[in-house]
Amino acid sequence: MNITLNLSASQLRNLRSGKGIRINPTMFGSGVQMIIDPMNYNNLLKKLERGKGAVMSIGNDELDENEIQGTGLFAGAGNKSGKISRRKKAGKWKDFAVETARDGIDLGRYGYE
Repeated sequence: MNITLNLSASQLRNLRSGKGIRINPTMFGSGVQMIIDPMNYNNLLKKLERGKGAVMSIGNDELDENEIQGTGLFAGAGNKSGKISRRKKAGKWKDFAVETARDGIDLGRYGYE
């Protein structure tokens, strides 16, 4: 089931990490679209119709479905600082550098012979 909720950045972060968030009736109807289990959807609607809030969390299968469908739940996730992790960058280029060095050694040996 598709649902649209007006969620803050911290609430989105908590949902992506598997934690529960509090949903109020005023949050329903605009904002981020996401896919949830029909059972969670029905429970959420029952509480919201009575004017009550509800605590909602998303399971792993729902997270996978949202990521595959490209819903708004995963919009804006990632590195916001603009900084580059030197460790990650070094890990990505390590294999390339080793392979290039070996190709250079082989080329030098071929030229010498």
